[in-house]
Amino acid sequence: MQLLLLWVAVHAAAALVHTTTLPHKTRLLATTTLVDRALDTLEDATLHLTRLSEGDAQDVGPRNDDDDRATLVVLGSGWASHALIKVVDANKYRVVVVSPRNHFVFTPMLASAAVGTVEYRSMTESVRGANPLVQFVEGAATGVNLDQRYVMVQPVPLGGDAPAPQRISYDALVVAVGSRAADANVPGARERCFALKDCEDARRLREAVGERFERAARAGDAATARELTFAVVGGGATGVELAGELSDFVNDVGRLYPSLPQEAPRVVLVHSGDELLPQFDPDLRIEALRALERRGVLVRLGRRVQRVDEEALRLDDGSDVPCALCAWCAGTAPVPFTESLPVPVGDDGRPFVDGWLRVAGSPPGTVYGLGDAFCCIPNGESEPVPQTAQVAGRAESNFRRPTTRCCLHFHTGRRPAGCVRRSSAQSRLRLRPNAASATSRDSDAGRQLAPVAGRGGGVGVFVSEPRAPRVRRRWRSLVPGPGRRRPSRRVGGLRGLPVVEVRLHCEAGRDAEPRARHVRLGQDGPFRSGYHSALMICVRSF
Repeated sequence: MQLLLLWVAVHAAAALVHTTTLPHKTRLLATTTLVDRALDTLEDATLHLTRLSEGDAQDVGPRNDDDDRATLVVLGSGWASHALIKVVDANKYRVVVVSPRNHFVFTPMLASAAVGTVEYRSMTESVRGANPLVQFVEGAATGVNLDQRYVMVQPVPLGGDAPAPQRISYDALVVAVGSRAADANVPGARERCFALKDCEDARRLREAVGERFERAARAGDAATARELTFAVVGGGATGVELAGELSDFVNDVGRLYPSLPQEAPRVVLVHSGDELLPQFDPDLRIEALRALERRGVLVRLGRRVQRVDEEALRLDDGSDVPCALCAWCAGTAPVPFTESLPVPVGDDGRPFVDGWLRVAGSPPGTVYGLGDAFCCIPNGESEPVPQTAQVAGRAESNFRRPTTRCCLHFHTGRRPAGCVRRSSAQSRLRLRPNAASATSRDSDAGRQLAPVAGRGGGVGVFVSEPRAPRVRRRWRSLVPGPGRRRPSRRVGGLRGLPVVEVRLHCEAGRDAEPRARHVRLGQDGPFRSGYHSALMICVRSF
């Protein structure tokens, strides 16, 4: 019965994928991602419902003798750590969260909060409210001993003397401390520019903008233009959002000051690259530039700031940008705690993590790095993943749900590297490049295929010896390959569903013990070959 339900799900998803009008790669990716995330959401919702009957977490202290849970220490309260805290199973782990900030900030709204469009309370969430079963320590991590597995924490003073440092031991450590503004290499940037990392930064910037208008109203005509010129350094997501919000704000507020020239308020965006938003698609870059120009923002591309003076920015071409306020949104740099980790780092100072988010150079399976504090370069890519909230928010899945997936494919073109031909009952499996030589046969368990492509581990797929159930011919028209009206006669689509057992042999994570996992649909990375996936089986998790 389960096999029948799974078979129906496969063809229902395939029919849904191929009836949309989007390009085949986009529609398959969007549909499978939607189903995959919907199943993740369902699982998370089930976990949240079980918490309704649970008690609250206890204060941090020595572990009870009867508590056999492993201790998971999470450093930080940003996007990556918040996503992990909300869905971590506190019944399996004793979770301790350490952060000098007791709330999560929805950073995409910081630019709106800086101009008063959004109030601060609508963009924050308490760490304890995100998961009442975790233990929270309001303090800053000052050091870590990777060999003895403990973290030194300096609690935040709360109206009295500075408390004594705490030593918190862990079985697994998740470092998600985020990053800071990269303003150390430009003279005057740290002293004279405003950052935009949390609500306090947005509040200070909001007050400073209002003060500049009051100064301009008192100043003479010669100083008016400088007092109402607002500079933004950096053409990334934060800089573009802030420049657009500032432009709308100064134009609206300027009407409240009739003594000021209406053309006096202006916003200047300085970016060292040739295009805005370098981590996004070219179409979005062009549209972002057009949107800023429509709002009256003066965009200076290909210019670096050499020095920040009291009243102007000095650029690398020798020109000056007079301004009375500058917001620094140009890049990120590691925080002191990340710099103190005894692990190798890249050119930008960030430590490396692998596909399972394990920190390179740390004891295996004990230290994980999430968010933009670390550099993760996916397999086959030359550039690291973007330092965006979307990436950090999904990073917890790689840590909490490290899965390896088995894919059934339909042939629609040339055979990509690593694809080994199997019998019609097995359809086609995309394997690793060295998978062909690893194939073996077991007389009892059936035919064992080589490890399927996956990050950090291998999957052995066992195919039953009895003849697989055949599919009626009418099903073939529901799964045509891209560029074809129906699959080739030699392949014939899925002629059966022979997979009866999938086993995971994976070294990822601290515990290599495979555990059962449900079946789901999803996507298998970028579509770089003439193959498209029809079924994906998420076989194991931790």
